[in-house]
Amino acid sequence: MNWIREHKLIVGIIAAVVVLAVICCISFSRGGGSGIAGKGTNGAVSAGEGAVTGGMSKIESIFSGIFNYRSVVDENAALREEVAKLEQQLLDEKMSSDQLKQLKELSKALDYKAAKNRTLVSADITSFDNSNWINTFVINRGTSDGIAKGDVVVNGTGLVGRVLECGKSWAKVVSVVDENSNTSFMVSRDTEILGILSGDGRGGLDGYVLDADSGIIEGDVLLSSGMGMYPSGIEIGTVTAVNYNSDTQLKMITVKPSVNFRGILKVAVII
Repeated sequence: MNWIREHKLIVGIIAAVVVLAVICCISFSRGGGSGIAGKGTNGAVSAGEGAVTGGMSKIESIFSGIFNYRSVVDENAALREEVAKLEQQLLDEKMSSDQLKQLKELSKALDYKAAKNRTLVSADITSFDNSNWINTFVINRGTSDGIAKGDVVVNGTGLVGRVLECGKSWAKVVSVVDENSNTSFMVSRDTEILGILSGDGRGGLDGYVLDADSGIIEGDVLLSSGMGMYPSGIEIGTVTAVNYNSDTQLKMITVKPSVNFRGILKVAVII
């Protein structure tokens, strides 16, 4: 019944062909019984047989075309399904490749000063916050792995954020690019230059330098200062713009995060 509902056009064509065949047969029957004798009758019969044979050939051709069409439809559907499977396979392979690359990068986190004599627990990101997906996300490690609220989260390129809350086998992480996060920094080339950063709401960072007379410049690499919730020495980002705000009398900066939050798949938690 479902097939009939889904293929109303084909069913209609078949019904029309059947009706046409019945009409041809009735017409031939009536023609054969008209009382014509001898050769006339035989001629009529032969002509009728030829007409019926020709009609049946056309009917067979129509039916063949209908079922060939059905076969093509089935083959196309199977082909589309196969293409979809191949596309998913390619996507899975790319994902695996990206995950492997990031897993290798995590080994760099072992060089962080904050990780010395500490344990790093690697984790996969399982979901992002629907409302602001680069600001908060969930990982597949929790209290059963030794993770606790406030633990620092990193990857191979820099500071990611901290654990906001956790369960037995999961933890929610808030990133440094969250608008409500405040991260104290120092400049790598001059650790006496200090300031505060927070998320800009677009996946980047902005902030200010505590000393407006400091010599911070574009291209400076910023590290966590060790003041506040993050240990010192973890790379945060690179300064892309410096401006003086006469109203606040502060030197304002724009920073590109070292971590690619839009492509992040794996992290490490320092416990």
